[in-house]
Formats: sequence, C-alpha cells, structure tokens
Amino acid sequence: MLINHTTTTTLAAALLLADGASAQLNKLAKGAGKLYFGSATDNGELSDSSYMNILKNTDEFGQIVRLPLLLLAVRLYEIRLLGG
Repeated sequence: MLINHTTTTTLAAALLLADGASAQLNKLAKGAGKLYFGSATDNGELSDSSYMNILKNTDEFGQIVRLPLLLLAVRLYEIRLLGG
C-alpha cells in the first residue's frame, strides 16, 4: 500500500477521533526541541466543529494556519529565493 499525505492525514484523524486517543503531537514536538507542531487547514474545514475541536487542542497543535495563507507564504518565499 502506498502511503501518501492524504493517507497519513486520514489515519492521524481517525486516531485522534477515537475515544480518549491523543497523540499529543505538539507536546512531542516541543519535547524534541521544536517550537510547535502545526497544521494548515482549508476554509471549508473551519466550519466543521469536530475538526475544529481537534485543531484547538493545544496538546496536538501549537499553530494553525489557513491553507491559502500557507500557500501564499510558500510562493512569496519562492519568489524571493528564486527571483520569480
């Protein structure tokens, strides 16, 4: 089975939705010396209360960015780095 980003995200979401399950990704990232573990989410997902409850859990995510803003930031970085 090919494991890609969508598969990984789906599996992670399923684990987080299980009763009492918590990966504590942000806590683990901080424990490893990182500033935070974050997520980029699309606008449509912001109206899903179950999804938002997971994203608001600071043990799981220390930073949340709207996907269009993340893509814009990447593009601006590419323009600056590559000159266009």
